[in-house]
This record gives sequence, structure tokens and C-alpha cells, in this order.
Amino acid sequence: MTTAEVQGQRLEADPAPGVTPLPDDTAARAMSWSLPAGGQVRAVLFGGGFRVDLHDLDTLAAQLSGGAGLLDEAARHLGAAHAQIEAGSHPFAYELTPWDLAADPMAAEWQRAQAIQAADALRTGPGSVAQVAELLQTLSTDVLASAEAYQNAEARNATSWQTSVQILHNVSLVQALGGGTSLALSLARLLAASPRLRELMDDTVFHGLQDLVNEAPEGTVKDGLADLLIVLSDADLAQWVRTDLLAILVLGAQAVRAGTSQEAARLEAYLSQAADRLDPVISARLPRDLAVGSQIVPAASLTPMQRVTAYLAMRSAEAGRRRFGERTGLRLTPHGGSPFTVPAALRDPLGLGTAVAPLAVAWSGSEGRCLSPLATPSDVMRYSDGLKQSDSDQTTGVISLVRTDHVDGTRSWLVVVPGTTNWGMGGPNPQDMLTNLEAVARMPTDMESAVVSAMRAAGVAPEDPVALYGHSQGAITASNLAADPAVAQRFTVTTLLTVGGPVAGAAVPETVRTLHVENGADAVPALDARANPVGPARLTLRIDTTGTNLEGYPHGSLVYAQALEGMPADPALEDWARQLRGITGAGEEGAVTSEVVFDVERLTDQEQPGAAVGR
Repeated sequence: MTTAEVQGQRLEADPAPGVTPLPDDTAARAMSWSLPAGGQVRAVLFGGGFRVDLHDLDTLAAQLSGGAGLLDEAARHLGAAHAQIEAGSHPFAYELTPWDLAADPMAAEWQRAQAIQAADALRTGPGSVAQVAELLQTLSTDVLASAEAYQNAEARNATSWQTSVQILHNVSLVQALGGGTSLALSLARLLAASPRLRELMDDTVFHGLQDLVNEAPEGTVKDGLADLLIVLSDADLAQWVRTDLLAILVLGAQAVRAGTSQEAARLEAYLSQAADRLDPVISARLPRDLAVGSQIVPAASLTPMQRVTAYLAMRSAEAGRRRFGERTGLRLTPHGGSPFTVPAALRDPLGLGTAVAPLAVAWSGSEGRCLSPLATPSDVMRYSDGLKQSDSDQTTGVISLVRTDHVDGTRSWLVVVPGTTNWGMGGPNPQDMLTNLEAVARMPTDMESAVVSAMRAAGVAPEDPVALYGHSQGAITASNLAADPAVAQRFTVTTLLTVGGPVAGAAVPETVRTLHVENGADAVPALDARANPVGPARLTLRIDTTGTNLEGYPHGSLVYAQALEGMPADPALEDWARQLRGITGAGEEGAVTSEVVFDVERLTDQEQPGAAVGR
């Protein structure tokens, strides 16, 4: 590994809002590498970061300065004492009162000399009070300068995204998003049903929506966009729609055509502030306690964005219930095996309260895939993409369990969860927009129940090492499972890989070695409205593909896979990759890799024609 490959130095560029890298080996490291397809990928690896509280920095600076002042005062007292000792008359010069001294007559003089020497050492020179005071004052100045630098960085970031938002006042939304979509029909129906919304909107916003309705092209629906449409019919939130919705649309569109790889960061910053503005209205409409995975927590303990998405999820669930019926359960069908059912997530979070019988299915490679161990993150991404592409039934979701039988008789598992495949809410395919909203809010989701139930049916033992992988929605699902204490009690999750997902809300423990991969031109990871937590075992690799010849939307799993090819070595990444290879058996002689694929269908209390799902 050369210096040109990995620059282990603090970055000059602004860090993510509220996060700064630690020094030395845990500092953010800049990387770059060339691709076979042409061009160069730039990346930043974050690990060991912490949030910076400017108030804490100001307080620390004041305390350091105060300490320096106390030491300066102590130095002045030492100076006065030194002067008094030197100016004092000789203790043996008294002529009028002679007496016999029992002690050595030079002892007092020796003690006086010692006192003068000690006072001198404390007043000046190395390690003196004056030197320590000067160091504390310098440190205080440096802390204040750091606080100012962070504040200026935040101000520059705010100015940057604010400038982007101003395009709403002089650019047609069609120019931002391009030309007609099935999404347009949904918008048209919502606008037609919401006269109050039209009355509240000014001409700029209304005409912008009409542009989108009439001319936005097919395929422009992006993760995190359709979920906002549900609030258009909520009169109490119309003012928020007016001020924030179009700005979010434009920033998301800019990310698609990214030229700087900073667009997603701008969207993240804007969403954070938009969620803060909406939070008081939302919080008043939420129950006091909410389900988070297998736990019940106070709604106040969630982030503003989690509370907002929880409310949106509840509204979406209502819409899904009206269209598809009440969710009653999940049907999991292993390829080559018999289907089984578990309750819906809201009835039995993670399905842990329901008995699941062991699979009676032959484990083997399928359609030529997974015949060799998956050695790299790119291998896993390509496998997941192939899994998704080979699933021709759009009415069901799909997941896979990859099992490795090692020569020593032990087993390990890789659980693969692809992303969103259906843009409906509450229909038969649980890899839909409803699951997106519930997952960002960390509410129990049907996909989480499906994954855990599949693991139990496949025979994942408590002691078996497990790696979880997810892309987009699958990234949130995998992260939430890795963070859930009930999952930790039943399984040994050691490794987590996520790609292109908003995963910051999951409190993944340090016992799980984690790698999040995000593209600065991918808007989806920004939808949690906050930067990822980082630590010794939790890494985020943020890549920039704007200087490459890669084709396709940066959110695509194949774009991520291609972008990581040729990535140079880094100690932290290599440690993580070594653990992945240990799970998959890559490079291990005699290890046997096999898979079983599950189709996942959401069940409701009313029959629905398959052709109507998600259309």
C-alpha cells in the first residue's frame, strides 16, 4: 500500500455535519483508485468519529482560560514570596538579644536558599506555573478556533444547500426532474382531492407540481420521494408541504445528476432541518410510546426524522389497509420447499413468538449462482443484484441465506436482503414503500419478520457466526436487525455490510463489525437526515463516482459493486474483509457454500388480484 493509494491524513474538506474524524489511525482517510471502465473513484473512510458540541467546546475553552488565570495569579504570589524571602534580614544579625542556638546556625540560611530556588523553579522555566498557564491559554485559544472552524463549516454547508433551494423560485420543476410518470397520476388525484392545499400554495409551488404531474418521465421515482406524497392529503401539514416538499424534490433530483458528489449531503442537511420544523406538529399526533423492533420505547427518544417517518408510516398503513385490507401475516416459500406462514410484524415483531418448523429442502447452488464463496463486498453486491434480477414475480419479495460448511464442522451464514421492488403501500410485496417508512422509523417491519423467520427455518444455530447484507431498504432491515437485542439473544451476528441505505438510526453494537458504503451522488442514504455513527468497529466508506465512466443511477447495487473494484488496501477495511471471508469460506480449502432463496408474500384479510399490486 503506497501513500498515493491511501492518504492517512486529516481531510481539508468539510466533514459531515456534526461529525469530525479522530486523529492518528482512526482519522478519516482519503482514498482514490482507477476503474477498468475508466475514470477514478475518490472515497473517504470514516471510523472512530464523534459528534462535536460547539457549546461544550466553548465551555472547555472558558475552563482552560480560567485555569490559566488561576495559575497566573499563583505565579504572582510566588513572585511576592520570592521577593520577601530575598529581602528579609539575616536571622543571626540581632545584637541586642544574644542567645545560644541549639541547632546549626547555617540551617536557616540553607532553608532560605532552598525556598528561593523552589520559588524560582515554580515561577519560570520548564514545568513552571507560568509555562503551564501559557500552555493552557494557548490550548484555550486553539479550542475556540476549532469551534469557530466547525461553526464556519456548518455555515458554509447551510449556505450551499440554501443556494440550491433558491432554484425553486426561478427554475421549472420539470427542468429539475426532467419529463411523465405513473407518479404523476397519484399526484393528480391528490391535488384534485385537496382544494385547501391548492389554496395554500403560491403560484410557484402550484405550477411546479403541475409541471411534475404533466411531464415528469417514467422511472424518476426515487427512494424516499413517494413517501412524501402521502402528506399532500393532510390539510394540517399543507404549510410544511408548501415550504419543504418541492425543495426536497429538487435536491433529490440534483443528486441524480450529481456533479460534485455533495448533493446527498445537502439533501441530508435540508431534511434534518425540515424534520426539526415538522417535529412539533408530528410529535403531538404520535402515541407516547412506539414499537422499535422487539422493544417499546418512548416516542421522545427517537430522532425528529424517525418521528416524522413513523407518522408517515402510520398514514401509509392506513392507505394500504383501505386498498389491500388488514395485514394478517407473511407467507415464506423456500425454493424447492413448502411454504409456511408467520404473523404480520405488528402482531408479532420479528416473528419470535411463533413456532417455525425446520426446512425440508436441499441446499445447493441455484442457476449457477453462489457456487463459489463470496470474497469481497463487490461479490456480495453482485450476488444480491442477481438475486433481485432473477425474481420475476413482482408480487413477492425475495431474500437469500448463504450457508458455509467449514472443514472443522462449523457453519456460518450470510443473509442477503435486496432493496425496494414495489412502490405501493401495504400490498402483497413487503419490499415496498410502507416497509421503507417503517424501517427508517425503526418500527417493526414485515421484512424484518421474514428475515428472522427464514433464519430460524434454515437452522441458524445460536453459536453460528452470521453476516447480514442489505442494499437500500435491505440496508435498513439488516442494520435494524443487527441492532435489536432480541436478535442478539438468539443469533450471533458478527458482521454487517450495507450499501446505499439510510442506516444512521440503528444503534449497532460494537460486537458487530460494520461497513456502510454510500455514494455522495446517491440521495437514498441521506433520507435518515443524519450522519452515520462511527467507531472502532463501525466504518462508513463514502465514495464519489462523478469522475468515472460508470453508467446508471449511483444508487444501483451494480454501480456500487463496479465502483469498489480495484479499491486499494486499508487496514480497517482489510480487517472487516477478513471477517467476511471467514463467514463465506473464501480462500478456505474444503469449505462448501450453498444457498436457499425465499419468496416473501404479505397476507391480508381480503383477496387482491395480483395484477393490481403496486400499479
